[in-house]
Amino acid sequence: MYLIMKKRLIIFGSTGSIGTQTLDVVRNFLNDFEIVGLAAGRNTKLLEKQIKEFGAGEYFSLDDSFRTRSSLLDLVQNLEFDLLVGGASGIDSLESFLYCFEKKIPVALANKEVVVSFGEKIKEICGGAPAVLDNPLVLPVDSEHSGLFQCLRGEDIFSVKRVIITASGGALRDLSEKEKEAVTPDQVLSHPTWKMGKKVTVDSATLMNKAFEVIEAHFLFGIPYEKIEVRLHRESRVHAIVEFNDGHSKLVVSEPDMRLPIQYALFFPKRIKMDASPFDYDQDLSFQKLEKGSYPCFDFALEIARKYPKKLGNLVQKDEEVVNEFLDGKIRFTEILNNLKKCL
Repeated sequence: MYLIMKKRLIIFGSTGSIGTQTLDVVRNFLNDFEIVGLAAGRNTKLLEKQIKEFGAGEYFSLDDSFRTRSSLLDLVQNLEFDLLVGGASGIDSLESFLYCFEKKIPVALANKEVVVSFGEKIKEICGGAPAVLDNPLVLPVDSEHSGLFQCLRGEDIFSVKRVIITASGGALRDLSEKEKEAVTPDQVLSHPTWKMGKKVTVDSATLMNKAFEVIEAHFLFGIPYEKIEVRLHRESRVHAIVEFNDGHSKLVVSEPDMRLPIQYALFFPKRIKMDASPFDYDQDLSFQKLEKGSYPCFDFALEIARKYPKKLGNLVQKDEEVVNEFLDGKIRFTEILNNLKKCL
C-alpha cells in the first residue's frame, strides 16, 4: 500500500480574491493538499474561519494581536512546504519569494507588483527567467501568464516570433474621454467579465494592469518587449497567444474563471479534471488592435519600462497611491495619468 503525500501549501492573501478562490480549489481536492500556513490583511474574522476549516497551524495577519508569526518571511522560514501561493498584492512578499527561489521552492504567483519592481533581481536569484526554467520556480496564476506558460512549455524560447496578451478593456471601454471625466468608482469597479480585487479592477480600466502584465511577461519568460503585443478581446476567453517563427501559433482558451489557472498551478505538471462548464466553441471571438493613445496610462507605463526601468518600482508605488485616491473620491478618473507621472 502506497502512502499518498499531500502537497503542503502556504497561501498569502488568503482572504482576498486569489486566496479565497485557491481555497475553493483546495476544498475540491482535500486528499491532495494540506494548508500549513495562511497570511492575510486585517480581515481576521474570515482568516479565523479559514484556519479552523483547513487546520492551518501557523498564520500571519496585519493585526498584531492575531498571528503566530511576526512576518510573512518568518512564516515561510519556519514551515516545511512544497508551494507558496503568492496571492497578496504589494511588495511586502518580496523577501518571502526570494527565500523560496533560493530554496528552489516554486511560487504560484499572482503578484504583479513584485515582478514589475524587482524583475531583474528575481531573474538573478532564480538563475534565469523563472517561468521557463526546466523546473520552473514561478507558476503563473494570472490567466494571461498561465496561458503563456502553457503555450511555451516544451518550446525553444528563441523560436518565438511574438506573444499576444489579451485585454478585456475594462469597465469603461465603450465610454468617450469626455464621459470618463464623470465616472464614479462604482462604475469603474463593475468589470464586464472578471471578478477581481478593487485595485486590479481600476487598473483594468486604465489598462495599467495590462502594462504590468507586459512587463511581467518580459521578466518571467525572458521575452523582449518588442515581441509582446496586446489585443483587446471583449469576450475574455482567449487568454494568450504565442506565434512561432515557423508560422504556427498556440493559444489558450477557457471560460473567464480564475479557478482554472489556479488549479493548473497547484497541480503542475499534472492536469486534473475540474467541474467546470465546457467551453462554447460556437461563440464569436473578436480581437482588436490596441491603438496608441487610447489608453494613455498603458502607453506611459511601457515608456517607463523601456526608457527608465529603474523607475518601475516608483511607478508601482505611485499607481497604488493614485488608485486609492480615486477610490476615496479625491481625484477624478481622468486625473490618474497626471498623478502617475509624478513617479519620475
